[in-house]
Amino acid sequence: MADWEDLRHFVVLAREGTLSAAARMLGVDHATVARHVAALEADTGLKLIDRRARSYQLTDDGKRIAATAIPMEEAAFAVGRAVQAARPGLRGEISISSPPSLTNVLIAPQLFRLRHRHPGIRIKLIGEKRSASLNRREPTWRCALSRPQEPGLIVRQIGSLALALWRTQLSEGNAASRLCLRRL
Repeated sequence: MADWEDLRHFVVLAREGTLSAAARMLGVDHATVARHVAALEADTGLKLIDRRARSYQLTDDGKRIAATAIPMEEAAFAVGRAVQAARPGLRGEISISSPPSLTNVLIAPQLFRLRHRHPGIRIKLIGEKRSASLNRREPTWRCALSRPQEPGLIVRQIGSLALALWRTQLSEGNAASRLCLRRL
């Protein structure tokens, strides 16, 4: 039976494609990822990756193992979430990802009240345009402008935001114009 830590590092490498990206995702050094993947190959007796100059390519065996291990990773994250939900009180680090405009205008001003109600939590606020993956544990919570489509998520609409589009131009004779979003 393969060691879970070796398998977990392999799954992240398979998904990310490079040692550096996998190391960033796992919060470890790239040599640690390489060591775990080599240990998994030794344990299974299978060559799982072809080492290339700038990336690692999965072998056919590697693709099969990754396809089987990805649901295991998702199940392990689900167990972790269930354990955390069962504990009384809130504590630990919570990372919140949302578009920069929502982060600045709506979320950041409310964090003082949240922190006051739950002093055991540490809050990491991430304003980003991309949709961070909850399944890969990138943030703990994610606020988005569209309904997330990742499987296994509990999705609730927490509000709506009315926007208006305005066309403006510099002067009567100037054809340059732009669209501006304005919060109503």
